[in-house]
Amino acid sequence: MSRSDLLLSIVCLLLYAGNAAAKQADYVDVGRTSNQNFGNWAIGDGAQVTTQVLCTASANYDNVYSYPPPVVTPPAVHENYQFKVTTLAIPSGYYLYLNGDDTNTGNARIAVQFEHQDTKEPASFETLVDDTYDSHVHNGQFRNCRDGDNSELRMTLSAAELQKAQAGSYSANFRVGAIGGSSGTAVSTNDFSASITVGSAAQVSGLDNIALGLWSGPGDLTSTETFCVYSNTVGATYNITITSPNQDASSNFFLANAGLTATIPYQLQFKDDLVPGGDVT
Repeated sequence: MSRSDLLLSIVCLLLYAGNAAAKQADYVDVGRTSNQNFGNWAIGDGAQVTTQVLCTASANYDNVYSYPPPVVTPPAVHENYQFKVTTLAIPSGYYLYLNGDDTNTGNARIAVQFEHQDTKEPASFETLVDDTYDSHVHNGQFRNCRDGDNSELRMTLSAAELQKAQAGSYSANFRVGAIGGSSGTAVSTNDFSASITVGSAAQVSGLDNIALGLWSGPGDLTSTETFCVYSNTVGATYNITITSPNQDASSNFFLANAGLTATIPYQLQFKDDLVPGGDVT
């Protein structure tokens, strides 16, 4: 055998070995999703948002390729995929549940919003619906996403939902899923959990300034102001403390003119509208 024939045989052997190593497959794989622990939340902290970028692969080969891929037969190509998130709770919809109990409703659960986008495409985030694939058809990567992770998942707990929630620990389990591959019907899933702890809180709201108006005598001037005292702890009791810079050492209240040269004493009384009985001075 001549030198040229030997080299040609080696090249042919290498090409054969390369083709033999290529694993043609109806392949889709959604990357491992990290558990999302939002930690402790208190009134005033606002909305809570996390994002994570996953590798979602969809191709006609189960190989770790970069783009452009090596020459194989048939040619290795990226395939389309769609993405979804499904709650693993019995009720449908995205919620975190107080103490992880999915029978809870009302202010014992917190609504969650999931959004998804493919970072390799110009499209923006799409809001997801429970157990429903997104409407965008994305172009997947080869296995292990050597060209960069591509599937971004954003999870949001709104401030309004958190503010109305009871104090306590909330959690739920979810499943991400992708459908694609060369058939368009290959499926891959991965489970993750999410949790947050809502701290105990008390809040006063709806309290306005009190205008007594013009006094022309005789008799007392009176005015009533209603406001809300809120607690996110079920069955919690509360106490009211009222202080003023216009208050003497014996805690008596008084109105003062601009120069603090004249004062008028007044009396404050408080009553919980949900409790029978008279006012408390």
